[in-house]
Order: sequence, then C-alpha cells, then structure tokens
Amino acid sequence: MARLRALLAEFPEIDEETLLYRGTGLYTPHNGSFDHMNWTAMQVVEWVSFFCLDYNVLSTLLHLNFDGECLDAFPFHNPLVWETIGIHHDVGCAIALNYLVLRDHANYLEANGLLEPNAVD
Repeated sequence: MARLRALLAEFPEIDEETLLYRGTGLYTPHNGSFDHMNWTAMQVVEWVSFFCLDYNVLSTLLHLNFDGECLDAFPFHNPLVWETIGIHHDVGCAIALNYLVLRDHANYLEANGLLEPNAVD
C-alpha cells in the first residue's frame, strides 16, 4: 500500500480510479499490460485494500491468509463479493480480473520453477 500511496504523491493529477487502471501496471481492459508478475498474495491484498472503504472489513475477511499464501479461499473472481464490502462495482470488476491474471501467472511461474515463495519486491 505504501507503494501506491507514493505513486499517488508522485502523480497528484492521477485520481484513484485512474491509478487503478494505469498506475499499478496491472492488466486491465484499458492498458492490456501486466508488469508486476511476482506479487505475493499479501501484495495483492495490500493493493486491494487501498481501494477498500473499510480496511478492517477486508483484513477480517483475509486475516488467515496474510502469510503470503494462496488466497483461493476468498472469491476474488466475483465482483459482487467486492460490492458487499464497500468497493465500487467497476473497481471490483478490475480487482476480479487482475486476481485471475495474477493467480494464473503465479501458477505458471510456480509450475516452471520461476516463482520464489513469498518473494518481496
């Protein structure tokens, strides 16, 4: 989350919605890119929590998974789930899409021995 706040400070003209699509470098329908290919699950949670209206709700839902392990137990792929914890539908859709891309790419890297467990950037 500190990285995202630093990015906002560096580019004050970029609002949170634009940051979601451009600043993170994550794959979205808008930019078609995928830059952060080695994020841990914790980094994904931090990114998601940046856009969550109530961090405590999110952390309560995910506290058992804060060790950087796979977060498949939580339905990241369902935008409606994000709405129930106060995240705007469009943001939830982007989170859902990015989670699937992150998960699939992490699975590919792990299967090919290219992913270090709990890597820190």
